[in-house]
Amino acid sequence: MKPVPAPFNIKTWRPKGTPYMTRKSGGLWTIEGRVVCCLYDASGELQIQTETFNTVTNIGDRFYSYRGANEQPADDHFTTGSALTFDGIMELYKSVSAAPSKAAVRSGLTSGVLITGSDQVIDATYPKSNDTDAANTGKDVDAVTYRVSYATGDANNTAIDDVIITNPSPSSGENMLMWADGLGSFTKTSSDTLVVYVNHQMTG
Repeated sequence: MKPVPAPFNIKTWRPKGTPYMTRKSGGLWTIEGRVVCCLYDASGELQIQTETFNTVTNIGDRFYSYRGANEQPADDHFTTGSALTFDGIMELYKSVSAAPSKAAVRSGLTSGVLITGSDQVIDATYPKSNDTDAANTGKDVDAVTYRVSYATGDANNTAIDDVIITNPSPSSGENMLMWADGLGSFTKTSSDTLVVYVNHQMTG
């Protein structure tokens, strides 16, 4: 009898002390999802792909409640305050000692180092639902994807391990849409390009 092959395993990175996915009890609606990082060398070959859980903050929850009700989010909720267009930016960090939390604001990352050149606007046509980018292994029909594509001259550093989405020109105490750690402490050089996908899946 032909043996049954073992299940295929995907290695993922998880944040400090946090399960890969979480769900509230009692059938409450939650926002879950994955951050996917794809690092490519000068020839376009994939060198590193990491995945980790990401925490949507309390302000992020409020942002999605505004959008679900077709109401205008406040200016500090990742829009200009007068249009629904998303205007948040992504930032990458290293050496952060704190862990993501629902109540966190940007000052929660001050123990670490902001990666120079990582403060980038979200790619054109993003955010979007039901992403079709094949490299985004966290996409889903009921997920919202935010993507930033870093060129060779952007965000070159070692031990990159945290990502946030915040408001443009952020202050220390700026609101954040999300925060993820456990990216794998990878290194990006001036020969590499990097694509970071933040996926938020709506579950019921």
